[in-house]
Amino acid sequence: TNQYTSAGVLVCNSVKGTGAEWHYHNHDLPAPGSTTLDLKKSYTNGTLSGSDFTFNLYDSNNKLIGTAKNDKDGKISFKLPEFTAVGKYTYTVKEVIPSGTTQDSSTGNYVSSDNSMIYDGGTITAVVTVTKNSSSNSLDAEVTSITKKNGKGVSVTSSTDTFTNEKVSKGSLKIVKATTGGTTPAGT
Repeated sequence: TNQYTSAGVLVCNSVKGTGAEWHYHNHDLPAPGSTTLDLKKSYTNGTLSGSDFTFNLYDSNNKLIGTAKNDKDGKISFKLPEFTAVGKYTYTVKEVIPSGTTQDSSTGNYVSSDNSMIYDGGTITAVVTVTKNSSSNSLDAEVTSITKKNGKGVSVTSSTDTFTNEKVSKGSLKIVKATTGGTTPAGT
C-alpha cells in the first residue's frame, strides 16, 4: 500500500507477493498554494508614517504565526504559510495594544494612560479556501471571508477589514474678559 504524507512524500508500506516488481507511478502532487491577507489601518485625527502600529496573526489553534506593521497608506499585509492540502483555513488578527492602557467597558477599545490615544480592541477573522486547480496541477488559495468583532465580541457590519485608532485631540481654551457698563481697563 502506498500513502502520501502531509508533505507530499510517497511512502511504500509493503509490496505484495514474492519476487514481484514494483513500479513507481508519478501521480504529480499539486504544487502548494499561497496567498496574502491584506487588511487596513485607519488613524482618525492622526497621520500614518509607516510602522506606526503592530498586528499579530494567529492560526486556528490561537498560535502566533506572524507579525506585521502598517505602511504609510494603512496597508497591513501578512504572507500566509504555504498550503499543501485542499480545505478551509481560519486566521485571526489582533492589534498589539501597548501596556499601560485600560479597556473601555462600553466599547471594548483601549485608552492610553494619558488619554491621548484610543486603540481598536477588535479582532479580524479571515477564512482562506484552498482548491485544486487541475489544469495547472496546483493548489489555489483565496481569502474568501473577512469578519470583524469589536472589543466586546460583537460582530461589526462595516469596515470589517479595518482597524481604527483615534488620536485624541487636545483642545485649547481662549478666555476673553468682558465688562458691562464701562470700558475694559488697559492690561486686563
